[in-house]
Amino acid sequence: MTLIEYRDTHYTVDPYSIDAAMKWRVKLMRKAGRRIPWKVLINERGMIGSITTHYCEYADQERYKVAALMCGPLRCELELIEPQLLALGDQALILRGYERLVNDEGPFTVLQEWRCEPT
Repeated sequence: MTLIEYRDTHYTVDPYSIDAAMKWRVKLMRKAGRRIPWKVLINERGMIGSITTHYCEYADQERYKVAALMCGPLRCELELIEPQLLALGDQALILRGYERLVNDEGPFTVLQEWRCEPT
């Protein structure tokens, strides 16, 4: 069962399935594409929510995968474009993908990694 579907520019979420999903503490391992030092990263609180995946597509582009951190039934905090499982351990897993940022010149993407710990 798909939790999130992308239609035009809106998300459709099944709020009943979010409560039963596993909760993760997600820590961002990069800021604007640059690696955050381990001593700083390990002491951060991170964000708690469930991680879901879905596909997005635009008119002239191919479909692509997106991982989303859902901190509430209808609230998406973070998105990771084209996520890949980088490492899997007994206390955490690491996902790598791209994060979309916006500055004065417009939107752009940078490399991002999530350290995901079960809560």
